[in-house]
Amino acid sequence: MSPDLARLGMCSCRCPIRACFDGTETCSKSRWVLRRRLGSGDCITSNTTETYGLRIVISGIVKVFDYTRNGEQFIHKFVYPGEFLKLQPWAEIPKCTTIALTDVKICDIAYQWHRQAEAPFPGIDRVLLASAIWENNHAELWQRILVLRKPLDRVIYFLLDIAERSGIYCDRECLIELPMTRSDVADYLGLKRETVSRAFSQLRDEGYISVLNRQTHAIRNIRRLANLVDSEIVTSSVNPQQSGRIDAPRQYDA
Repeated sequence: MSPDLARLGMCSCRCPIRACFDGTETCSKSRWVLRRRLGSGDCITSNTTETYGLRIVISGIVKVFDYTRNGEQFIHKFVYPGEFLKLQPWAEIPKCTTIALTDVKICDIAYQWHRQAEAPFPGIDRVLLASAIWENNHAELWQRILVLRKPLDRVIYFLLDIAERSGIYCDRECLIELPMTRSDVADYLGLKRETVSRAFSQLRDEGYISVLNRQTHAIRNIRRLANLVDSEIVTSSVNPQQSGRIDAPRQYDA
């Protein structure tokens, strides 16, 4: 985690499972693993789908949502590369709909923790534990962010969170992919679409962010943007790898 964001109480920047897949075709020839590609807008699972095992986003961005009794969309999360669509190997996938917001590459690992004596690759249980801790910490952090009263603070934390999880840094700038609509962001943050649009316009006009194209934004200076927030999030979330309570995940060969 960058020092600039540490004071904001941001969660560990990247899901630990990412290290198992970055820059490698991990387990691509294994009988445990199925890799598939989907196009933007494709439905990965519906709210009636029952899936077992693990499901990880290797590339691309996915939206996870369902509908309220009133028929309104409720977004649970946006999943970025190296993060789980489904983490629990011992349970069915939650009954949600998952849609590819960009072209995506998905990795399914046929592993059910309580039913298999043989693991798909060594050390997977430790990686899953670290990843479960990361997801829990991240969920707790967002519960605290979503009660902030200032809409601008919520939008800023949203941008900082995406930057930490998947941003590409170049000098002071950080490039982030935001393929979701302003309506999706508003739904996720519990705000109105007009409020989110005004917040983005304010940040752009004041030089904190720039819009490079429909999907790509640049945060001009992470430190300046972080200093804008009035509400400081204090969290006890700890990166399990930094704390020494669990080993850092290794690269696994096929």
